[in-house]
Amino acid sequence: MESEGLSRAVRRQLGLGRLLPLGDAQDGAWLAESAAVASLRATASAALPHVRIGDLRISSAGPGTAGLPAVPPPPSALPPGPLRIDAAFASPAHVPLTTTAQLLRATLLTAADRTLGLRVRTVDLRVTDLLESTNGHDGRSPGDGYRAGVSGAAGHPARPAERASAPETHPPAPADDPDGAATAQAVISVPGVTRLDPVLGPASGGRAAGAVSVTDTTDAAGRPTGRHLQIQIAVAEASRALDVARDVRHAAGKAAAWDAEEPSLPVTVAVLIGAVDPERHG
Repeated sequence: MESEGLSRAVRRQLGLGRLLPLGDAQDGAWLAESAAVASLRATASAALPHVRIGDLRISSAGPGTAGLPAVPPPPSALPPGPLRIDAAFASPAHVPLTTTAQLLRATLLTAADRTLGLRVRTVDLRVTDLLESTNGHDGRSPGDGYRAGVSGAAGHPARPAERASAPETHPPAPADDPDGAATAQAVISVPGVTRLDPVLGPASGGRAAGAVSVTDTTDAAGRPTGRHLQIQIAVAEASRALDVARDVRHAAGKAAAWDAEEPSLPVTVAVLIGAVDPERHG
């Protein structure tokens, strides 16, 4: 049974894809590529309902453009720096390809910044098919949904009412280990945090408290010099992921003293967002 649990954990970590930097180097926050792709795909599909989105990947815009993060990053995380989106799409045959591509590019760039906080520099698009009109076609161009979303939400693309698949059920809990209870309780109380989401193991050499992992730092003589916290959460789709991560870092940094044997030691905090949860209706 233990090996089955480990296998599930490994499969879930692999399913996260890259860990993408949110904001700039000083923000100390990362977002799972799987969560980013799901959010961007849903927004684009809602804004451009006659465009069929295919493969969508997010990566670093260039190896020489990345910077050094202000805090220790999660394992395998991309360093802070501009990103690029590569996406394939099928376009309605009755609309010029350049028009569809321009609208899709603008939608993805806007959503990446305003709904997530990703610094996307480039969007590379690839046309894979032309979609024939059907008898049910309502005559709208691919841009109509996008323009309606902009005018109706102060410049934001329209959001989908709900996603096709619901997230795994993880009841919000303060922590799995009492040692991290104060920090975890402060985190789950931050607006926009839907749950603690321990998708990765503890930071290297650290001790785990569910979604709150703590790593002690020492000097050459072995004396403690500080602590590093890795906080793993899921956020609500109605909240900008980067803004929530910033609030979580602030709240965790203040609450960490309650969980420390030596509260005077400096604390650094990294935040990993593993999922963007849809709004629940009813």
